[in-house]
Amino acid sequence: MFIYIVIFLLAFLLSAIAEKMKNDSKRIYVICTILAILIPAVMAGLRASGVGTDTKVYIDWVFKSSVKSKGIVDIFIFIKTSKVEPLYCLLNFIVSRFTNNLSIMYFLLELIFLTFSYLACKVMSKKLNISCSFTYLVILLLFFNKSLNLCRQSLSMAICLFSLQYILSRDWKKFFLLMILALGFHNSSVLFIPLYFIYPITISEKNSSKAFKILSLIVLVLCIVFFKQIVVLLVSKGIISSKFLNYVYLFGKENNIKFIEIITQLGILIITLLFSKNLKLHSKYNDFFIYIAFLSFITFLFGFNASYSQRISYYFSMCLVFVIPQFISSLSKRRDQFFMSVLVFVVLCTYSCLYYGKYSFDQTVPYIVDVSENKLVD
Repeated sequence: MFIYIVIFLLAFLLSAIAEKMKNDSKRIYVICTILAILIPAVMAGLRASGVGTDTKVYIDWVFKSSVKSKGIVDIFIFIKTSKVEPLYCLLNFIVSRFTNNLSIMYFLLELIFLTFSYLACKVMSKKLNISCSFTYLVILLLFFNKSLNLCRQSLSMAICLFSLQYILSRDWKKFFLLMILALGFHNSSVLFIPLYFIYPITISEKNSSKAFKILSLIVLVLCIVFFKQIVVLLVSKGIISSKFLNYVYLFGKENNIKFIEIITQLGILIITLLFSKNLKLHSKYNDFFIYIAFLSFITFLFGFNASYSQRISYYFSMCLVFVIPQFISSLSKRRDQFFMSVLVFVVLCTYSCLYYGKYSFDQTVPYIVDVSENKLVD
């Protein structure tokens, strides 16, 4: 994990410089911002196949199929037969028309993820009065390695994170346009759409909305109990794709590390609840982020029925990266902010080293460089 931490700190430093120089030097701001995104993306591009479980599952396979395809008709046939989301396949096809180098594909996929993530940090830092650079560091520590594995879903997650601003501003046209884009990379992002309708209820002071919050949480608990039956029913009726059966029946290594994720999910939920009134979030955002924290934790509990379904919670837990920096900025003294930032960094580093390093979740450790001809598709 050491090489990852070094790259994350470098990206954070460049982002912090950009943040500081934004009003003083446009050139330095632009250069540092670009480098903060490019350096981790290059790291992703230079990795060997196998660094990230899904490189061997579909990432290499889809790109190789795109290179070998003779035209756009072939790729549409591939979309239909493989059941891989259309925008992801089309992106691979377009790139394959210019290069057969798998490293370029790895790089571009990560570049898209990091660009949407960084832009989300930039926009939300203004709305919530938080540090863009530290929020970006939190994303790198928690989700960069995951994006090397869950590539398609990570692209959708980053787009959903960017769309959060339009939930708050109630711009439904831009929000749903981004949702269409996210669905083109992973169909599970459909589960993020209800947040648009939940937000106005969470900020309402009416007693009816409070009753709705309690009722909806009860419904979510019942969904956990009957999760398998609900998914099977919706698939049988043709309401959702049969691919969602993966979230019911696929079991994997996640079961070995549930304790770590449970502690993390609970920790974020407790922090959100205990300090929500003290945070410098605008008052109307408080309940919304609390609700997201509950959604993240409850959907994570779906994993007790089917471990693969834990992935649903990532859409919500990624939104909570905005809560951690807000807690730090709520401290009145700069010295306290500095020490709390260091403490949070140490905790997140420890989590990443255990989660991705010791337990090898997502199989991104050890990091291996491969710039050989093995990554050129014939």
